[in-house]
Amino acid sequence: LSISIVDGAGAERLHISRIGKNRTESGADRSGDPAVMGAKTAKVWCGPVIYRPGSEPSITMAMASYDNLVVANSVIAEISLKPIWFIVSEIHVGRSGQGFVID
Repeated sequence: LSISIVDGAGAERLHISRIGKNRTESGADRSGDPAVMGAKTAKVWCGPVIYRPGSEPSITMAMASYDNLVVANSVIAEISLKPIWFIVSEIHVGRSGQGFVID
């Protein structure tokens, strides 16, 4: 659904969205964003599944890039889970079995 690049200080440098406005060099402070903070502490950060009314479920994932062991940028992606949702909904096990996606 969207992808963003945030610099090491937490300023948004690029945001590209399928459903919203694209932005370049907005400088928006995203240093407090859970995805930005998570990317600094984990190899890959995954947020919770989000259900928005009238939209498909999505998840936010983030990862940091480093320059001399210092976070240079974080890449944050909001990913649609609709394709996975569709595949799982088509799984039939026996007469009443269900399919689940777990991490």
